[in-house]
Amino acid sequence: MTAADDSEPTPRRCRPGKKNKDGLPFVACEGTPYLSLDYHQSSSGTRHQKSIWSLTRPDECHTFCESRLNAWADSDGNYWSVAAEKSEDFGTRGQRMAFFPVPTNETDTWHGYPIGRKNEQSDPHDPPTDLVQLWRDQGRISRMTRARIIQRQL
Repeated sequence: MTAADDSEPTPRRCRPGKKNKDGLPFVACEGTPYLSLDYHQSSSGTRHQKSIWSLTRPDECHTFCESRLNAWADSDGNYWSVAAEKSEDFGTRGQRMAFFPVPTNETDTWHGYPIGRKNEQSDPHDPPTDLVQLWRDQGRISRMTRARIIQRQL
């Protein structure tokens, strides 16, 4: 799906690999390595509170691909996503956005996690205003959701 063509959903392109000690690796869109981390799938066994996906692992990877293929990135190369209006939340605490930080090292894989609810201390990220406007222009979010994101209320 291109930014100008909302008629068809982004094709599913993630192929899972063999589970490892950190999570489930995928070969994502454009052959990009993606890792669905275990500690963003369940809060058990983690020392610090992490955001938890409410999506399945394949849907998590698909969300990353949708962000990548639509170039929903900031100037640092991090990818972002927002749940379309009337779709399910990304996270177990009602998070409606996702953040996919650029891997720190060249050998690291992409991963991501749900973000939102700006009153949460563990969530310092804000999508760029021009990206939020793009989501609005593409019809992905409403005018009200755009305002809530920009005012740090989503």
